[in-house]
Amino acid sequence: MVSAEPRLSILIPVLGDFAAMEQGLVSVLENRPDRCEIVLAFNRPYADPYDLQDEAVFVQAARGAGLVECLNVGLRHCRAAIVHVLACGAEATPEWTDAALAHFDNPRVGAVAPVVIDAADRQTVVSAGLTYRAGGRRLERGAGTDLLDAAELAGNVVGPVLAAAFYRRELLVPDEDDAFEIGVGDALADVDVAMQLRGAGFTSVCEPRSRVYLPGATPSRTLAFAAGRQAERLFLRSAPVVGWTRALLAHATCIASADGWLSGRLLRATAALAGRAAAWTEWPQMRRHHARLLVRRQLQAQGPAPLANRPHLRLDAAHGAAPAGTHTANVPAARRVRP
Repeated sequence: MVSAEPRLSILIPVLGDFAAMEQGLVSVLENRPDRCEIVLAFNRPYADPYDLQDEAVFVQAARGAGLVECLNVGLRHCRAAIVHVLACGAEATPEWTDAALAHFDNPRVGAVAPVVIDAADRQTVVSAGLTYRAGGRRLERGAGTDLLDAAELAGNVVGPVLAAAFYRRELLVPDEDDAFEIGVGDALADVDVAMQLRGAGFTSVCEPRSRVYLPGATPSRTLAFAAGRQAERLFLRSAPVVGWTRALLAHATCIASADGWLSGRLLRATAALAGRAAAWTEWPQMRRHHARLLVRRQLQAQGPAPLANRPHLRLDAAHGAAPAGTHTANVPAARRVRP
């Protein structure tokens, strides 16, 4: 039965690993909540040997598009008020969305972090949301915690990881620009959004009763210059939320530890430092971002208002152009949504 108004959109970016997508999707379909649509965002054509278009909306990003680009394309085709970003291959558990969705009854909650568990060692937590150090360092909260202690991870967090994240959609979807910032890269986009939510006056919480299993991923390696530039963009975009004085005082220590100076990798550290310096040439864009974020926080401080009447969190033009064709989509006419 087709519904005009799903309660939840599950957005899964598929970066070419069709076997992992098919395996993870089985668990999502087995545990699928009511009034839910599933949106699959592909970065290369998929033959659909199992007729999955009867169960999900297919969206085609540019060939070879990265994680952030696929999410931005897929998000434009999500219709529900709450969007659940779920990594390709992640395994859902029974009723994993129920406790997470209940938090959105509080209008101040902008995002919810489920507990992500190692699929190979199902007693070990991979992540229970994000932490962010004042100097610009992203860390995954709760990593290595025994699952028996997961209840202690409940409470406020900086935000969820993109492997499993619930977002209030109207805080993300802009009128023209992308929701997730391409300029900070795939590895930092989740904490960038989380800091924008925090800067606008919204909270994020971890819900231990919401659990997904995540298979191990091969770490991607970014060139040092690009990694340094992305990290500095994140720092500049987030510093007003932390407080400039505190952020700048902690920044040097963060650079020394994150870029490799302390470990003696001087060639990589020098390239990363050059990338960080390049990010400062984008200061005019950062200033516009900061100004709009301040306005957004002032509006939120005035009290609850219809979300549709509030400015979106994507506050400035993207710092990097998406590849041509990123915003094209192939969406079947029928969308399968549980009644």
